[in-house]
Amino acid sequence: MHPRRLARFVRKWFTEWEPERPVYGHASKLLTHLIEDRPDEAWERILALVAQAKEESLGYVGAGPLEDLLSSHGQAFIDRVEVAASNDPRFAACLATVWGHTRFEPSVYERVQQVVGSGQDFKSRPRSRE
Repeated sequence: MHPRRLARFVRKWFTEWEPERPVYGHASKLLTHLIEDRPDEAWERILALVAQAKEESLGYVGAGPLEDLLSSHGQAFIDRVEVAASNDPRFAACLATVWGHTRFEPSVYERVQQVVGSGQDFKSRPRSRE
């Protein structure tokens, strides 16, 4: 994806998610569609969101599209997630905000737990304002 187009998407997505009362507009709907039908494109956008997120907004990405991607395509993406988390502390912090304990395949959930710290309890982690 062209860098300018990706940057525009990131700005729009955060504009939708960061207000006190989020507005689920075009960018949010597009990312949901990509997660369902074109997960590789969704992954690229999720990485861009993580890279550009304010520290306090990483949870919106983790408990939102990253969690959704892992719920729907966990087996296909868990290797990439492990690599990203080991190479990028921001991605690891974002990953720590996913819940997954009720949505992920057990093997995916276990691997996520190993990445963010053995024995971590995702149920106590902050959620996005859904």
